[in-house]
This record gives sequence, C-alpha cells and structure tokens, in this order.
Amino acid sequence: MVYETPRSSRSESPVAPYPGFDFDGTRIFPSPIPRVTWQGEANAIRNRGTVGKWVFDYYAGKYDSPRPVPRCPTPAAKDNHEHGRNGTVGRLLRDSVTPRPSTAPPRIKSEAEPIASLSRGKRMKVIVQKYAQSAPSPRVPRIKPEAEGHSQVHKGGRMDKLVHSYGCVTPSPRPVPRVKSEAEGIADLSKGKRMKKIVHADGRLPVTARDKAVPRVKPEGEDNADLDRGKRMNRIVHSYGSDPPDRAIPRVKQEGDPNYKLDLGKRMCTLLHDVKKYPTSPCHVPRVRHAEASTILRKSRGQMGHVLRQSGQRTCIYKPGVQKQLYDRPNSNLM
Repeated sequence: MVYETPRSSRSESPVAPYPGFDFDGTRIFPSPIPRVTWQGEANAIRNRGTVGKWVFDYYAGKYDSPRPVPRCPTPAAKDNHEHGRNGTVGRLLRDSVTPRPSTAPPRIKSEAEPIASLSRGKRMKVIVQKYAQSAPSPRVPRIKPEAEGHSQVHKGGRMDKLVHSYGCVTPSPRPVPRVKSEAEGIADLSKGKRMKKIVHADGRLPVTARDKAVPRVKPEGEDNADLDRGKRMNRIVHSYGSDPPDRAIPRVKQEGDPNYKLDLGKRMCTLLHDVKKYPTSPCHVPRVRHAEASTILRKSRGQMGHVLRQSGQRTCIYKPGVQKQLYDRPNSNLM
C-alpha cells in the first residue's frame, strides 16, 4: 500500500513506497552477534561461503581455491582433458595444424579429381595470392556462319564508325520512294524545293500575279488603306518630333486661362526644373531645451544626407597603371 501525503502550496514531500521507508539511507539495523561454541567454529566459518573472497580477493592474490589433480590414466583421456581446457581456438591461435588420420583417406573417384583439387582451395589461392598476375582465360566465341555479320556489329563496329569515322562513312542506300503519278508534284515539294527558294533565292524570285494586282479599295476607304501601308508607323519611326501635327488652337475662356497653362505642363516643369522658385512654407521654431531632445530632433529629420556624405567620403577611384598606391580617396578627410 502506498501512502501519499497531501500537496502543500509551499513544498511537496516525496511519496514513500511503504511506511517507514529510509529516504536518506543512513538507517542501520543492528544485527545480533552469533553465538557459536568452540566446537562449531569451523562449521560457522565454512557456512559463511567463499563468494566474497572469490569475487573481491581473487585478483588481489589473497585467495586461491585448490584445484584437484586430473586423473587421466590413458593418453586419449589426457587429450580429451586438454581439448576441454583450451578448445580448438588455442590451436588456431598457436598456428598448429590438426593432424589428419591416415586410416581414413578421402574417397574420390578418378573423374572427380579436378573438382576435389579445386575444393582444396586451389582456385581461391590463385584469387587471393596471384590475383592479376595470371593471364585471363581465353574465350572463344561460338558463332555460326550466318551470324558473323551481327557478331561484328556487336563487337563495336557500328559505334566505332559513329565515334571515329563519322561523316566519312558512305550513307546507307535508301529505298526508292513509291510515288503515284498524280502525287509527283507534291513529292517534289516535300523534298524541300519550296523552302530552298525561300532561303537561298529570297528577293530574286519573279513577282507573282497576286503582287501585281491592284488592290480593290473603295473611295471612302482610301485613307484607311493608306494608313495600312505603314504611313503612320513611318512617321513615328523616321519623323517623330520633327513634324508636329497641325492642331486647331484651343478655345479657352478668360477665367480658365490659369488652368489651361497648368494643363500644358507648367506645374510639372516647375517641379522638375525650377523647384527652387516656389516659396518655402514657413516652419515653426522647434522648442528644444535639452541635448537629448536636440539629438532626437536631428535624427527625426532623416539619416539619408549623413549616409550619402559618408558614402561620398569612402568612394575609391582606381588609378590604372599605378602599382604601389592602388586607390585614391578624393573626398576623404585623411588626405
């Protein structure tokens, strides 16, 4: 049963697993002194056990348990005893070969002698100790006479021509196209005859009858036909600004004359070119009394002017042909 103490707003006490649990680990229970007579002293010492001496005092050399002498009356028993103590790993570590009995030779037939020779490790010995020292095994392809041409292609003959002799190889013969008599003209155009004229003889071809024909334009559409020939675009490209269009003088009333002058671009021209002609609006005198307020007022006006002045002072101009003094700072205060 677990007893939990109620939680307090100030501190929390740990939960004990059972009543009287020792949280500190300092409680020592008194053990009674054993009552042993002088006749049972040997038995009491023996009943204490030797685990403590064996575990804690064995490597310190304070305790060595006696080992019985092995009783091996025959050599076979002695071999079994040595094998039980050391096992087979000891022989492998000491590089000792296990003797093979001569009474049981391997039973191998004459036709299986090559396989038995390979099974003894002959092939693996060549791979491990003589790798890349022996010549590769010869391989003779078995090809039928009727497949000799395909075999030559598979050896890389086609790719060799593409890589090393590309453009020098005679083209493969193409079959004669089967064209009907009524489609001979279309087949002739499909060979590129029409595109050849457009690419190589452009401007030298005779004018077709369609180009010589006079367009049929009605009298009321003469102006539109003239514009469609490129008259308007010709003026924009070649005579832009030199021949202003003739426009009628606008009729402006006397009271609308100021607005008319502003619409001509006077206001924008003044803003771009003569902005200093405008009177500046009066600014009130700042009421600043402390040094901190003066700093805030100066920063509130913006830092762009200070940034531009600093960047102008740090401008580096490269002097070509100068080896020792590579850069010059004309706006720096250090000069």
